[in-house]
Amino acid sequence: MISKIRNSFKMVGKLKKSKDHELVSNDKPKWAGKTLKTTIVCGEDGMHFIKFFGGDNKKGKAFENKKIKNGDNEFEVSYDERFDPEILSQIGRGYKKTVVLDGQTNEFIYQNDFIDFVFKNFEKLEGKVVEVTGEINASYSTKNKKVYIEYVVNNVKEVADDAKQCARGTIQLFYPPYAIDEEILKNGKVDVPYLNEIGNKVKIKAFLESRNQSRNVLDVESLFLPVDAVIDLSKIDFTNDNQSRKAHLLVKNVDNRTENVLTSCWEVKLINAQEKKSYTQEEINELLTPEEREYAELWGEDIEEVLAKKQGTAFYGERVNEIRCFKPESHMPIKTVAEDVSTDMLDLYKAIGANNEDDNNNNKKQAKKVEEENNAKNDIDEDEFENLF
Repeated sequence: MISKIRNSFKMVGKLKKSKDHELVSNDKPKWAGKTLKTTIVCGEDGMHFIKFFGGDNKKGKAFENKKIKNGDNEFEVSYDERFDPEILSQIGRGYKKTVVLDGQTNEFIYQNDFIDFVFKNFEKLEGKVVEVTGEINASYSTKNKKVYIEYVVNNVKEVADDAKQCARGTIQLFYPPYAIDEEILKNGKVDVPYLNEIGNKVKIKAFLESRNQSRNVLDVESLFLPVDAVIDLSKIDFTNDNQSRKAHLLVKNVDNRTENVLTSCWEVKLINAQEKKSYTQEEINELLTPEEREYAELWGEDIEEVLAKKQGTAFYGERVNEIRCFKPESHMPIKTVAEDVSTDMLDLYKAIGANNEDDNNNNKKQAKKVEEENNAKNDIDEDEFENLF
């Protein structure tokens, strides 16, 4: 894997049963797991589909002991000891799933226990504002010919009823050459008139690295799957020097005019909602009098809601489903990927017959050939690659 961070999310909102709300078990000879799909409504950021998924290794019909590493010490926890408070206190957070409900913290080291608990207590959780955290994954459905973003939950915590409901994440994106419309930048700065023409959003041709779950189809460790990422500049006041500078920095962070693949890390908003209508600062200045703008500011009224009422237009606009990049991570500035990365990996994956199980052996040979060709092009050693990050 090339990624240097774990793509993660934090959503605050209310859980709501999805249409396929059921506990699905998957019992194999050496592993048993469960899946629970549901949704969470995160205020203005909309409703997101989330998944509780995981499993544990088996030996025969019994679950294997859990191997725990605590610093330099390693120890095992048996299935019968899994709820022992003294043992749990010695185990780091990375090994545990948690549910905080009604003031009590429930910890689990077996994933089946975690998912069972959520399913059995879902009606209690459903009426409360909760914070869910976990990992962001991308997967490609050969059946629907579509890339899906998955939010796999690791922790659930009841929070205050007045907590701000939102959906946020931290992700590492990869950009091929010319990842954005070249005309957005003119002489190194955002071309504001052109930006207005295209709707004040900068679309990014971005890819998310995902662990390849179908190694029998394409024998590589990672897939680079396309995602809908944007930078929303609709609320930037380009007459304000600080805001204008912020917009330029955001766009330049994804402006790749090299022949290499670039990567950087972002704080993102995860949007799946019918949004409030957005107005540019120019539109606000034109449509509202100085007195109306001052009144809205003094009394804390939403200026876009004031505008919508005055114009007699609907308060909400079109439904959007996108990853909105709003802040580059300072600890990971944009870097050149020192490996040969094929961002058309998805096309390759489909072209060699992802749906044709009969051709798996041929697919492996073809994928191996592609991998060897790629490796031959890479003349940067591993230590130098590590130093770049």
